Amino acid sequence: MASFPELVLAGIKVRQRGIPGRREPAGSRDPQSCIAPNQKNALVALVPPSNRSVTLAEYPTFLWYVPEHSAPSIDFELRDERNTTVLYKTTIETQFIRDSKSRVVFYDEKGDPIEYGRNGKPVKSGRPRSIPGVLSLTIPGNAGVKALEVNKTYLWYFEVNCPELARKPGDKPADPEDNDIYVGGWIRRVAKPDLLSQIQNAKPEERLALLAAQGIWNETISTLADLRRTNPQNQVYAKDWADLLKSVELADYAQEPLVNCCLPGKNQVSSR
Repeated sequence: MASFPELVLAGIKVRQRGIPGRREPAGSRDPQSCIAPNQKNALVALVPPSNRSVTLAEYPTFLWYVPEHSAPSIDFELRDERNTTVLYKTTIETQFIRDSKSRVVFYDEKGDPIEYGRNGKPVKSGRPRSIPGVLSLTIPGNAGVKALEVNKTYLWYFEVNCPELARKPGDKPADPEDNDIYVGGWIRRVAKPDLLSQIQNAKPEERLALLAAQGIWNETISTLADLRRTNPQNQVYAKDWADLLKSVELADYAQEPLVNCCLPGKNQVSSR
């Protein structure tokens, strides 16, 4: 019998044409980027290599790995398949690393923390760093957002808002878009009433197997992520998580922590 990662991938149908979107940022890393240097893993969407995933939910959950960065916020957008209309947008405030006094820690160019002076300010300039890890976001069903329609495909973006960095006199003006690091992909809602009926009364482990067998990627990975958060010492869930990420060529991310994030921010936009 196939393992559940193989089952979930077998259920995801991919069109045999060029597929827009990317699960990893394109291009090289600018040394002035707000992404902290010398990290093992880069920003990535936890989706299959095709950038396509399937959901049963009216308001699905999305997952990404976000490395250390100094951006003040991250944006999430859901758009129609033609990429012409923003259906939902929210801004997530960054959770920065803090010291024992709950002060944001700033780091110098070498990556060393900067001390605070008697005036309550860092003794020299530097950048803060976010808490790295796997983030998840569920589109809220109570914020005037229209539910995903069955048999429709949607495009989403997840963007780290790197602030415009100081440049020396004579340098070429910075293009604001160059400072944004993003990933994107597609999600399609499907209708499987028999499966919904089965999982309603199923135990978490049974629900996971049922979802995987039907190729429902978003609920498979979000269900497993929830099980790992509530049972961090459970080695079975840890192995399942590693196997699932390995099946989509993301084995290097299996040991990354799951961050308790994210609540939709104040700057929400929805289109009915």
